[in-house]
Amino acid sequence: MRNHHAWDPGHALALGAALRRLESGNVVFGVPPAPYKCPQAPYEVTLLAADLVKELGRSGRVKITLVDVNANPQPPPKARMFEEWLDKVGVEYVPNNRMVRVDAENKVVETDKGEKFKFDLLSVLPRNFAPGFVRETGLARQYTEVDLATFRTKAFDDVYAIGDHTLAPYTKSAYAANTQGKRLAEVVADRLGLGVKPTTKVYNIC
Repeated sequence: MRNHHAWDPGHALALGAALRRLESGNVVFGVPPAPYKCPQAPYEVTLLAADLVKELGRSGRVKITLVDVNANPQPPPKARMFEEWLDKVGVEYVPNNRMVRVDAENKVVETDKGEKFKFDLLSVLPRNFAPGFVRETGLARQYTEVDLATFRTKAFDDVYAIGDHTLAPYTKSAYAANTQGKRLAEVVADRLGLGVKPTTKVYNIC
């Protein structure tokens, strides 16, 4: 059994191909606990899958279920919009359920609430890790630990890190990475004695 997810270009293409091959059956998408890259992406991917199924004329034969560990779609400002669209395209939305077991032989996923969902195609986000080369250098285990004021890594005084692989209370989004980059540029300029003080505030917008 293969987990088809959209968080890698090759896997994303395989997910699309698998959806096209599925003449009938059940597709189960899963949203894991944060942090993961791009909070709204699981809902967008599910909606794109539903759109493809409709385009192929299989809406009555292919059922799509989205099992979400969260109480509502993420990020919160977009929750109502995603709920409305998931309902509109016929996706079964199951909030407040964490996937805890996958029975690959019988093709069933089970949640912490005891719910069970049969699948012919499964798409669950993989656990996020820092890239392999970052972990191999000793900068990270799962994520890179940094000083949040300067983004200097805790492993090396002369190495800085920003973005998805850092252990930080920010969403793993392009906006957050962009503001981190601006802040880091100011930090480095200040360290080089260029008379620039770090003033950019890093915060979350999706």
